Amino acid sequence: YHQNEQVVTPKASRGYSAKGEEILSSNGEPDNKQLFDLGIERPLKPGVRFNGPNVLPPDDVAPDFAASMYELQDRVLKGLRWDVTRALAMALSQDQDFLNQYMEHPNLIHRTLYYPAAEGVAAKHTDGGFFTLLFQEDGDRSGSHNSLRVFNQATEKWIPVEAKETQVVVNLGDFLQFLSHDRFSSTPHEVKHSG
Repeated sequence: YHQNEQVVTPKASRGYSAKGEEILSSNGEPDNKQLFDLGIERPLKPGVRFNGPNVLPPDDVAPDFAASMYELQDRVLKGLRWDVTRALAMALSQDQDFLNQYMEHPNLIHRTLYYPAAEGVAAKHTDGGFFTLLFQEDGDRSGSHNSLRVFNQATEKWIPVEAKETQVVVNLGDFLQFLSHDRFSSTPHEVKHSG
């Protein structure tokens, strides 16, 4: 189920990646996290990026993992993406369906992250897409103290984002910044965690 065993392009858009295999830092330091990526299940089209099957562990290896991942993906694709897209269009003083054309056939990278109790950092970066929806466990339940922080570019200060299971954090991405002619700004963020 490792990313190297995936058939999609790029391989990093599907499968498991062990601690230290992803590097977001500009200094080349590996991130102290594990992750599993999946996307929208589509037939493989050679040369088309982010299309293809998901290779997920079977239930005897990871009970209910695949079913729960697809259930969350379904909830996001059928409801939440449209709610967020409408809100963003209205914030741009446009008709609420203005951004729908970019959501009809989306590329989705559905990422499940685990930050071990040992101290580590997922370095400062922005996300390249339209937006990122973050679903987090409450900090005291996850076994580690994850500290998602967003960077306020106007004040040049970090703002902590408290982890709450009942909330969805929306990070705006580089593509949305481009489409909005910089009316929206891509959200620089990082995660610092400790046990």
